[in-house]
Amino acid sequence: MTEALEPLEIGVKIGGIIINNLRFADDIDLIAETEENLNQLTEKLDSTAVAYGMVISAEKRKLMVTSKTVLNIQQNITIGDKTLEQVDKYLGSTVTNDVNCKSEVKTRIAVGTSALTKLNPILKNSTTLKTKIHLLRLVVWATTLYACESWALHSITKK
Repeated sequence: MTEALEPLEIGVKIGGIIINNLRFADDIDLIAETEENLNQLTEKLDSTAVAYGMVISAEKRKLMVTSKTVLNIQQNITIGDKTLEQVDKYLGSTVTNDVNCKSEVKTRIAVGTSALTKLNPILKNSTTLKTKIHLLRLVVWATTLYACESWALHSITKK
């Protein structure tokens, strides 16, 4: 896949380096600043895969659009004759088009609060403080922070 993606000068420039893909065990995430560039990357990846006798999985072909500036993007990215389905979930988290994770953070806090409520009978009995802290870390914190690695980080400016 290096052959398909690295020669192209398409992608997002980070620290002077153009990045147009993230590769995982059996996944490739394509990154582009415009719909046209993303279409070029997708077509190049698909044609290279076909040349090597591989097929991009129909079930796993998805499209996620995130942008801090343009929110109304027409998603017409296709592989073959199939248009990619647009999704808003990544690693179990909802990712909005404007990369705002406020609703996801609120949801996770609610789930963590629910977990804490369910633990109340155990926490109120005569278990030791050490055990209670251990339960809070194992259940409540883990539940609340699940998938937090996909949350967008923003700086807070004071007015």
